[in-house]
Amino acid sequence: MENVQGKKFTSVIAIDLRPLMGVKTGVGEYTEQLARALVACNRRPVMFFSNGSRKDVFQNPILSVPHIHTKIPNKLFDLTARYFQRPHIDVLIRNASGREVAAFLSPHITSAPVSRRCRKVLIVHDCSFRYRHFFSLKKQYWHWSMAIARTLRTADHIIAVSESTRRQILQWLPLEPARVSVVAPGIDASFLSPPSASVMEKVRRAYRLPPRFILFLGTREPRKNLITLLDAFTAVAQEREIDLVIAGQAGWRNYSLNRAIARHPFRSRIHQIGYVAAADKNALYRLSSCFLYPSLYEGFGFPPLEALACGVPTVVSSTTSLPETVHTCALMVDPYNSGDIAAATLFALHDQRHQERVKAEGPAYARQFQWEKTAEKVADCIEQVIREYA
Repeated sequence: MENVQGKKFTSVIAIDLRPLMGVKTGVGEYTEQLARALVACNRRPVMFFSNGSRKDVFQNPILSVPHIHTKIPNKLFDLTARYFQRPHIDVLIRNASGREVAAFLSPHITSAPVSRRCRKVLIVHDCSFRYRHFFSLKKQYWHWSMAIARTLRTADHIIAVSESTRRQILQWLPLEPARVSVVAPGIDASFLSPPSASVMEKVRRAYRLPPRFILFLGTREPRKNLITLLDAFTAVAQEREIDLVIAGQAGWRNYSLNRAIARHPFRSRIHQIGYVAAADKNALYRLSSCFLYPSLYEGFGFPPLEALACGVPTVVSSTTSLPETVHTCALMVDPYNSGDIAAATLFALHDQRHQERVKAEGPAYARQFQWEKTAEKVADCIEQVIREYA
């Protein structure tokens, strides 16, 4: 096979599709978009890999790309990978396809043993696993079972999605700085174009959205800081006739949020709409008056960037990666100070000059985050690692 420059390759890059199993998460969205872009940039032939008792639960992003699936149960695979560093994924692929795997790209920290003949490139989205209070005991056990420190140490190269994440990796583990690169993800280009009026109205009806609302979109879990958000909304609702829409799938300890909403003085103006389909997010952002994201920890932060791409005034925490992600386009607040969050939200709702600035600058800034650029930089990292170990 040849790439666009005419170079012949007998080996392939294998991409782990396991993050695409089941309901698509942020990491799943990242995996799909990056896989598509890597195939399109045509540096080297690509194959997909997955394992589990059923192949049909995987959402193959490009049906024309060979997909090698093994029926090893996930729990057994993770167990043998942790304790025996077997099976070697590149060997499984070679046995099934006859193709040599030059590099295995893991878009998430998962069990992915490979032989010495294959290079492994690992993408790290955040280091939240180091903060156990953010997770349930079940999730903590999963983090332990992945042997994350060893997984990072044994990777030939690590790609962090932000400088904040890279800095945390290097503070935690004694790795050579040159082994950890930063490649920012892209965003779906559809966010840069407004949907039709009929689509907007369809989304408004489907989710029963109020006429004017502040929006939060993300997994409903403690690290998203939704209890403090509710405290801030109390002050906002006293000043403005506006509702709060909380969108996203339920996460760990969601019952705490439900209790806080039940006791809230403006509970009739708070709406939980649950999981939002990817196709509806563009309209949802644009129907909102302000996007609020006071998260305590993020490795990158897709939702604020997507809101800015839609030209929506955005308020984010001044912590971890979020200042890096939104640059100067969003208002930044102390996530532990509900008064600070409320004041910034009221300003975003009231100040017309700020709204016009975000409407112009937000999409222009977000346009820099293109999956084609991300794929080219990831491909550069992969090829560099292959050359270094040739």
